Amino acid sequence: AMPDWRRRRRLGLVLGQIISLCIAGTGVFSSKLAAGGVNIPTTQSFLNYVLLAGFGGVLALKNGGMRLQSPWWGYAVIAVLDVEANALAVLAYQYTSVTSVLLLDCFTIVCCMILSRVFLRAQYLSTHLVGVFICFVGLLILVLSDVLQPPRDAGKDRLFGDALCLLASFLYACSNVAQEVAVKQSDRLTFLAMLGFFGAPVSGIQAAIFDRSAVAQVPWTDDHGADIWLLFGFVATLHTMYHLTSLYLTLDDATFLNLSLLTSDVWGVVASVLLFHTPPPSLYFVAFFFILVGLWIYGYQPLPTALEQHQDCLVTLQPGFDECDTEGRCVVF
Repeated sequence: AMPDWRRRRRLGLVLGQIISLCIAGTGVFSSKLAAGGVNIPTTQSFLNYVLLAGFGGVLALKNGGMRLQSPWWGYAVIAVLDVEANALAVLAYQYTSVTSVLLLDCFTIVCCMILSRVFLRAQYLSTHLVGVFICFVGLLILVLSDVLQPPRDAGKDRLFGDALCLLASFLYACSNVAQEVAVKQSDRLTFLAMLGFFGAPVSGIQAAIFDRSAVAQVPWTDDHGADIWLLFGFVATLHTMYHLTSLYLTLDDATFLNLSLLTSDVWGVVASVLLFHTPPPSLYFVAFFFILVGLWIYGYQPLPTALEQHQDCLVTLQPGFDECDTEGRCVVF
């Protein structure tokens, strides 16, 4: 029989690609909105936090009530990290190039590994590190493909934009690792409701500051009904992504999640081909192959954060052994 951790890993691999598809979907909706003159990214995120607070709260109450396993300020800190990471990532695109943003994405993964090692006592084996390296090779191929494309807007201040991207990556890593702890120690629906409860006012204030004039200029009339549906599609897709991410983190770790999300750019290209008939860069699919191989290798061993449970049976981490029994003996399934 297949050990439970391996079943969870395979489910996590599939779920990670669905989340990656959702991220690509939000990018498609945002691009279409911007093309139609609707450029309100902070407001779009604010609507998602409102929906999380309302819908997540109702689901949590229906499933036995709000079960807080951490102090309220812990949820508030995670919400602020999440809101500010999103805001800085959006702002970085105004100052630097898409290539730089892609390349600096790997900093999130490095930060996740360091934070997991420090706070969750994760123990990364050579297999995990090889998997991460192969995923990085895929990421570099994505960057190369972007470089070989016709020149795009390089941004008005590359250095400042890269600094924003690095800061956003660090905040994303902090948020992801904190979310992993929160959903594994408490009810995930309660977590989502609290994330929305604290995230909505923070993002709402930012939307009022940065998006007020843009919202006022949008002609919300019958002639722009398509924009309303695009906005609905964005919020629904982002909301689904948050729910699936919370489910994912009950099964797997934040590092594997961020490795999985490297494929979102590839799925975005697939969406462009299907929806807009844009010719795809061939290197993107080579990158997709490398990232999937890296994910498979990383997922060959148990969770790094679970390895401490196997201190008396490290041989289980070698090929040929799958699990420890209740007495710590190595067994093969």
